[in-house]
Amino acid sequence: MYAVPDVGRVTVTFTGDKAMSIIITPPRAPDLSFDQPDPTDWPQETALTIATRFYPADAVAAAPVDSGGPTFYVSGSSQSLTGSMTPVDTQGCPASGATAFTASFTRTSAGAISAVVIETAPPSDTTLLPVEPVPPDQGQLSQNGARAVANSSLGGTVSVNGVTVVATSAQPAATGPRPVPAGYQLYTVNVRIENQTAQPLTYELSNFVLVDRKGNEATAICGGVEPAITRGELAAGNGIDGVVTFEVPEGYRATRFVVLVNGARAGFNLR
Repeated sequence: MYAVPDVGRVTVTFTGDKAMSIIITPPRAPDLSFDQPDPTDWPQETALTIATRFYPADAVAAAPVDSGGPTFYVSGSSQSLTGSMTPVDTQGCPASGATAFTASFTRTSAGAISAVVIETAPPSDTTLLPVEPVPPDQGQLSQNGARAVANSSLGGTVSVNGVTVVATSAQPAATGPRPVPAGYQLYTVNVRIENQTAQPLTYELSNFVLVDRKGNEATAICGGVEPAITRGELAAGNGIDGVVTFEVPEGYRATRFVVLVNGARAGFNLR
């Protein structure tokens, strides 16, 4: 955290020697939430100008995307970011932020700007996908067309197609390594996966699904809570313990956690 003259507080999150997130706030009262006004908060144009001081030197920024809500965004690109970032991050996720950055501007109830967050990855654009209802005895189809062939409750064990999955615990409103866009929250599930087949088992973010009471689905994200399970390969006979992280709207009420395994759904009831 830095005190920057004529700006305020600047908090930087580093991965190795790379600054992955920069949070800029005026010298406002530290006990105020960002939606509460403070006399030091910036007018919008001032905030936009201050933010450019922290963009990459060769940044090409687009016009603000402002729907009138509590947060608006500015996205941009930078060749210097492309040259400085490694192809993948520490969680094995593609470096989508290597050529792009996003600045999010938070408004207070008085309409001034209380915080600017600049990241090397774009803000969440979580898409909830509706599930086609099917008769209970046939299981439930996901958007990937895989049926739920094995089910348990949280804390239980599901074995399907030679793979054992244990969902030990779940945490709504979890705290992650980077700020969450306004209106969103992190939801985490602690998982163990054991590959009991004779072949390597490849897993992707899209293999982990959260389902709400209306049947809407969200898939896991990178940049989640450590030790993160994102994508990788399990050798035959090996297992992995870790955390699967989802970024969902604050009103999202998860009822099931699903792991797509070799064409089948291993489901866990969360409620």
